[in-house]
Amino acid sequence: MKCPICAKSSSLFARRDGVDYFECGSCAALFADTDFLQDVERGKVKNYGEEYWHAELIAARERSFGSSIARVAELFYYARIPINRFIDIGSGPGYLLDSLSTLLPELSSMFYAVELSPPDIAYRTKHENFVVGSLGDVQQKFGIGTCIEVIEHLT
Repeated sequence: MKCPICAKSSSLFARRDGVDYFECGSCAALFADTDFLQDVERGKVKNYGEEYWHAELIAARERSFGSSIARVAELFYYARIPINRFIDIGSGPGYLLDSLSTLLPELSSMFYAVELSPPDIAYRTKHENFVVGSLGDVQQKFGIGTCIEVIEHLT
């Protein structure tokens, strides 16, 4: 398989959860099977089913009341403009909305989240500003936002 970065040849690096990963012999990039990624983008493969969310929900809850709150606090601390609306992009189950609303109930309405492939409705936030879809589906403008634990999901 050719490397999507430098177009040189690559070799199989590992197989995880039914997905082949390759390592480029030239630039050392690691990448998933490009055919698999195209199938994900076309909606042929749903990579975030019940099994994924079963493992992820516990970690998401821990992050939402721990390290993620610290990241949000840093954003507000270092912001040079007044922040009227905040968004968590790729929010998973939306637990960060829950933790922010618990810690800052008077500001709950300023917090938003968007997730393209959330868990079943029984396992996600009930916050009114949780949007199932892409960032383009959210009609508001935001002064600041986060993308926590997102980069590994981008194709």
